[in-house]
Amino acid sequence: METARVIIALAAQNGWRLHHLDVKSIFLNGELEEKVFVKQPKGFIHRVTETSEEYISNFKQTMMKQFEMSDLGLLTSYLGIKVEQTGDVIRLKKKNYVLWLFEQSGMQECNSVSMPLEARFKFSEGSKSQPIDSTKFSSIIESLRYLIHTRPDITYYVGYLSRYMEAPTTEHLAALNRIL
Repeated sequence: METARVIIALAAQNGWRLHHLDVKSIFLNGELEEKVFVKQPKGFIHRVTETSEEYISNFKQTMMKQFEMSDLGLLTSYLGIKVEQTGDVIRLKKKNYVLWLFEQSGMQECNSVSMPLEARFKFSEGSKSQPIDSTKFSSIIESLRYLIHTRPDITYYVGYLSRYMEAPTTEHLAALNRIL
């Protein structure tokens, strides 16, 4: 997932268009036992700065000669993430996942907030909050960790609440619901 994010960021930064190729049986080959050293092939261009359709087409044709694969065109989704490419902007969206998460959490009718948690938010030390089911709390935390790939703004808050997965309370759940 991290590699995909880096590639998408580089594409957005350089104005590249992302294409989707499906290589058939790519993972059926076993791992090599010997060390393999690779050098760039003759004709390798280190940095192509223009987004030439001719380069892309040539690359696809070369790959299709080497591997059984399908050209699926411009990338529109991967791993359940919708990808929108317009100009030099690439947007990643998980709207259906968020709606599913709201439903699982019983928060279909929730109101949006501008900040996931208040600035310098801290839980009270000697809180008398009631304990809650850690399984449900942990499940929501893990779901939010997956959502972080398209919502980096909630990363800190999800990490902060992750500290309380062993013994969450109603106070922790209220903060978690605010992030949702």
